[in-house]
Amino acid sequence: IVTSFPGPASKVVTLAALLKSQLVGDPKPTDGPSIKIGAKEFTCLYEAGECNWYLKVPRKAQPAKPVTLPELSTEFGRRPSRRQRLLDVSPSTFEESERRADSLFEYASYEGMEFGKAIHELFEKVSWIDDMDFESLIQEWHRTSPVAEEIKQKAIEQFQQAVASAEIKHILSRPKGNIELWREKHFDIVLDDQWITGTFDRVTILRDSNGKALEATILDFKSNKIADDTEMANAVERYRSQLLLYGKALSRIVQLDSSKIKLKLLFIHPKKVYDLT
Repeated sequence: IVTSFPGPASKVVTLAALLKSQLVGDPKPTDGPSIKIGAKEFTCLYEAGECNWYLKVPRKAQPAKPVTLPELSTEFGRRPSRRQRLLDVSPSTFEESERRADSLFEYASYEGMEFGKAIHELFEKVSWIDDMDFESLIQEWHRTSPVAEEIKQKAIEQFQQAVASAEIKHILSRPKGNIELWREKHFDIVLDDQWITGTFDRVTILRDSNGKALEATILDFKSNKIADDTEMANAVERYRSQLLLYGKALSRIVQLDSSKIKLKLLFIHPKKVYDLT
């Protein structure tokens, strides 16, 4: 590893300084034997093992005769490729809506994305609602989250209202049995010539005593502002294809029939859980 030194007046602890402190005991060491890299001389601050070890590795014997590559016919380049090309699909991007292009540069659009990210981060920290210390959870998230203070306060307020509702308390409570819980679980899987990339917000899997999956529930968090039943129905339809594909992916991942997988949407703003199955 070749590192440099910070300026003489710098008080920043860089990764290089931390590494030197751990290996040498000094964040700004200067003494050490000389070492040549290429044509330049450097000071070796720390070394373990033997840097020229590869010189002692015997070379493999060269083949007695050069390898002759088969000649390709002049028609080879015109043959159709046998390579299978996979379609890259991200289910979370399935939602479609009509909007002006310039709205993407408005602060409201940015604020909405940041708010959605913030509220997801808060729910990601919830294991089983009965076991949670929400005050500590919120304080820790508030301390570490980089989002603007105004967005933090809005996210915290909506999170507190949501987890206080009976419907959300029920869906986030620990079910009976041998339950495995996934939170913010990223996955990549190939299904029907498609490369699927996604993230499960929350999955609960009931397993038997041998670890075999018996049934599962996918819960996806949505931060949309829902005003009435019509907007709710429209939102559900927009997300249906995403959840169906998530169910298909989970079926393959845990070797469980899709009929045993429940698909649910948790709409945080109206504090409602919608079952798609």
